[in-house]
Amino acid sequence: MNLTEIFPYVPFSDTGFQGLLPFMALGIGGTLALILAPMKNGAFLSRLFALITLIVSAICIIQLDGTKEIIGGVLIMSTKTSALMLALHMVGIFAIFLLSGEEKKEALLPESNALIVYSICGMSLLVSSHHLLFQFIAIEIMSLAIYVLVAMRRTHRTSAEAGMKYFVLGGLASATFLYGSALLYGSTGFFTLPEIASAPASFLKTASFCLVLGGLLFKVGAVPFHAWVPDVYEGASLPVTGFMAAAVKFAAFCVLANVAAAGLNASTSEAVTWILTIAAALTMAWGNFASLTQRGLKRLLAYSSIAHTGYLLVGVIAAGEGALSAGAPVSLYLLFYAFATLGAFACLQALAPASEDVPMDAIAGRGLTHPFLGLGLTVFLFGMAGIPMTAGFIGKYLVFGAGVHTGHVPLVILGVLTSVAAMYYYLRIVVTLYMKPVEATAPKPVLHWGAAVVTVLCLMTTLYYGVAPARIIAYFETL
Repeated sequence: MNLTEIFPYVPFSDTGFQGLLPFMALGIGGTLALILAPMKNGAFLSRLFALITLIVSAICIIQLDGTKEIIGGVLIMSTKTSALMLALHMVGIFAIFLLSGEEKKEALLPESNALIVYSICGMSLLVSSHHLLFQFIAIEIMSLAIYVLVAMRRTHRTSAEAGMKYFVLGGLASATFLYGSALLYGSTGFFTLPEIASAPASFLKTASFCLVLGGLLFKVGAVPFHAWVPDVYEGASLPVTGFMAAAVKFAAFCVLANVAAAGLNASTSEAVTWILTIAAALTMAWGNFASLTQRGLKRLLAYSSIAHTGYLLVGVIAAGEGALSAGAPVSLYLLFYAFATLGAFACLQALAPASEDVPMDAIAGRGLTHPFLGLGLTVFLFGMAGIPMTAGFIGKYLVFGAGVHTGHVPLVILGVLTSVAAMYYYLRIVVTLYMKPVEATAPKPVLHWGAAVVTVLCLMTTLYYGVAPARIIAYFETL
């Protein structure tokens, strides 16, 4: 195998340099934030440089014009990838805002700001590449930063355990993805998804696709690769958990949608359809019904995240079969879910004490004593549940509509039924928030400026796009 065959050598041009500027900005800025972290006032300086880095990188993305193929087509910078990268940058900025209020409370190191930047760099590379080997490299850049973020909460013993568990199982999933990619190259002679899709059928090609999908289904937390999600969410600090639930799922689903689309439009379509259909059904059912028995908020939201993975898999199948342009339902669902998730964790960060798994009684009565936080958390939970007048309802409607359009009516019916079951555990949180007395020993909630900014912005977005979603839907359908 010749390396120049895998990554063709192309003379570097001004166009290629411009396309790489966002990634260069993230790499350089993240390194500067890491260097400044141990210094005097390192927490402030690291946070400032991390925010500046994400803003500069976002400006570089906005300046990109048209579709650009970089490094011989390994990276493809288009309007769609630019929009997805900007969404990830926004999630990264919100995560840094949330971290600014938790560094002392959770004993987090200032280096966490730099790790957010590095993970966003990996995610941005991931959503802009259709080359399996480069996707593997991007997954590792993203994952290594997240492993450390999960294990960084030094005041709780479960944090290191969660980080190690995520590291070991994540490494296994990455190895599965890499081995499947190598076998795909052996069976087709290509690493790029369009060429793989058009290659002749073979048993090895089908088996290889199954391995690649298995590695990606772990990253999104789909059944039966979901067992790590509750333990990792419980061990990580609240801002890191919110960042993982929003950003990691966003990036992983973008690449899963690309891989699934290649598989569903090729000789492997039958096997890929069966794998994704079974995974979607099991994930929707298990995620929702396991949530019913949870008493800790972080574990409950972890199982809820698994359920949302099932809904998104319905959209992935439909998008791969050409339901709507460029997988608009999946992209919009991920965006709306990111707003609701970050907003919910911002409210919990202010309402709940630092603990391994935030007990539900920790927020008892807080909806009356702190109306703004109570209202915000209620709206975000309703958005996750898919209640009308919230952005979550629009996202779920689009995904289920795409499923019906492509003939996957049984999956959509299961999704609707499990969504009804989900209403119980979301309403249970709201009931605790408003209808139970405040515990005498409960600490007084503290709303830090970072959590306040995130709560306000996510609340406005969740409500606005729940009422007037037409423009953003039209925009994503043109990508």
